[in-house]
Amino acid sequence: MVRTGVDESLGRRIRKIRQEKGLTLRAVQQRARVSATHVSEIERSKTSPTVGVLERIASALSVEASVLLDLPPRVEALLRTPETRRRASLARGGAVIEGLTHGHGPAELGVHLVSLTPDCVFLTENAHEGEEFCYVLEGMLEVRLDGVPYIVRSGEALHFRPRATHEVRNPTGAPVRFIWAGRPRAAL
Repeated sequence: MVRTGVDESLGRRIRKIRQEKGLTLRAVQQRARVSATHVSEIERSKTSPTVGVLERIASALSVEASVLLDLPPRVEALLRTPETRRRASLARGGAVIEGLTHGHGPAELGVHLVSLTPDCVFLTENAHEGEEFCYVLEGMLEVRLDGVPYIVRSGEALHFRPRATHEVRNPTGAPVRFIWAGRPRAAL
């Protein structure tokens, strides 16, 4: 049987929400009265759920069934002016991050404007699913993927799957500004 994009997207969305809520397959099984094996098969797009099973899984995840079916995610238009951007300061003030996209709702992509002071380490993350992208506006940035450095200069971009431990740093004595995009989106 050929699986459709809807099956694959539905399975990914169920898995993503389950993992975000810190639920195991067994926990969903207990809450939804659907076998962990069946939930796993749905998440891997090996089978499609009935409407009743979909409703029970949604209830177990504490979301509306429509959230699981919403393809693509519907996001209202958002105009971010410099005055309305969400801002956070990290790394003892060495990193200033400004959210350029929705910080809530079903959006899957997060885009940020980031400024780093000299010698600042901005981000160290373990491997995860999704995609990451950066475009340097000013200065030079070092992105390490499993310890391998990639130097990204002004006007250059780096796009990668974050299946490796990754770290972002400013190795220079000058500030750096860059756009960072990630899917799934970060909280900001």
